[in-house]
Amino acid sequence: MITEGDPCGIGPEIFVRSLFLLKKISKIRPIVYFHSGRFSLPKEFVSVFSHSEISEKGLFAIVHDSLSQKEISSLKSGRPSALSGKSALAALSLSIEFQKKGGGDLITLPLGKEWVITSGNPEFRGHTEFLAEAYRTKTFMLMSGNDLQVLPLTTHVPLVKVPEFLKAIDLKSLADSILSCGKINLEKPIAFLGLNPHAGEGGKIGKEEEEILIPMVRFLKRKGLKVEGPLSADSVFGESARKNSACILPVITIRV
Repeated sequence: MITEGDPCGIGPEIFVRSLFLLKKISKIRPIVYFHSGRFSLPKEFVSVFSHSEISEKGLFAIVHDSLSQKEISSLKSGRPSALSGKSALAALSLSIEFQKKGGGDLITLPLGKEWVITSGNPEFRGHTEFLAEAYRTKTFMLMSGNDLQVLPLTTHVPLVKVPEFLKAIDLKSLADSILSCGKINLEKPIAFLGLNPHAGEGGKIGKEEEEILIPMVRFLKRKGLKVEGPLSADSVFGESARKNSACILPVITIRV
């Protein structure tokens, strides 16, 4: 399953550029695209309205009905708005509804949190949190690459609120998530990053490492995880450090 994301953003372009691969995958499993109907789809896509219409393989498309034709016509590429934010959230919500009924993997194309919030959803923080709430489960984000795994401890949180969010983390759920994640090589140490410059310099540049992060590291070690830190964040993303770490745990969401 794939959501369109913001129909005025880069999501539709990513979808088009992925069509060759999606057509190959659809020969062995179904691909279902949830979208606004703003763009025409290739003839291989079959329009459906319910989960029962989806077969074991093929390309399928489902249009959500949150926007009128007049509203769809008013959308402009590169100009996201409250309407495009409303559309993005509608596609995501519908995909989750289908996933709950029939299972399957979910790929979410980019949306603008600003525009989802502007559309009348002030509590929206992002895909990760929305999915966690929909499934009523504790969820952690993992950004996974060939030689780099990054698990941010907080997501989409204003920097000033990070310490209170860190204090609220369910450490048992965090440890269980790391232990059960097949993408993390537990034979290597986990690099646990600090919040303050130089990981606080022993409490001289902020107390968060001493008061919050070091107890977290100790807990994870007691659960059998090889954890190093808190480490100065700017020292960990070099090539050698990356290769020697099973996973990097920053305290804030980062893009690398």
